[in-house]
Amino acid sequence: KAEVAAVLRAPDFKLSDQYGQSLSIQYPRESACVLIFADQRGSSQVEGWVRPLYSRYQGRVTISGVAELSSVPSALRTMIQGIFKKTIQFPVMLDWTGRVSRQHEYRGKAAAVVIVDPQGLILHRETGKAAVEALERCYEVLDGLVRTEDETPPTAPQDGPAVEQAQRQSRQNGAGGAVRQSDQ
Repeated sequence: KAEVAAVLRAPDFKLSDQYGQSLSIQYPRESACVLIFADQRGSSQVEGWVRPLYSRYQGRVTISGVAELSSVPSALRTMIQGIFKKTIQFPVMLDWTGRVSRQHEYRGKAAAVVIVDPQGLILHRETGKAAVEALERCYEVLDGLVRTEDETPPTAPQDGPAVEQAQRQSRQNGAGGAVRQSDQ
């Protein structure tokens, strides 16, 4: 299910992963960030999002998983962390209190994808299974962000009309260009 993301600022946060490493997400950052939230009920939907997004944007956007674990009794946390270590190879941020998940308006019972631009603005959300249409909406937003990040001024001769044209184009685009938001 797609949701129109009001222009909200994503909070900076720090959580530990299943290996005990402290991981943080802070803005501004070099690249766009895709946060994938899931609780136990949504965990079966995560791979459907991660695989295609990672395949398409590897190295160009940050993709981070956040496990919402506030319902896990503290006596079981070590066991759950061990299960994550044994079954999930990539780092997953463990949100034991649910605070970070709530700050990103994660509602539980399904996976949620939150796309955040490099300045920390939440541009798009999807909830549920990674259907083709939902992935296409994410691709549209992320392709615009990646294009903006990848754009560099063209190489031109040191003088003459080509330089003047490049300078005009650079001024029109602004330093770094504008981030395109989804029309969803």
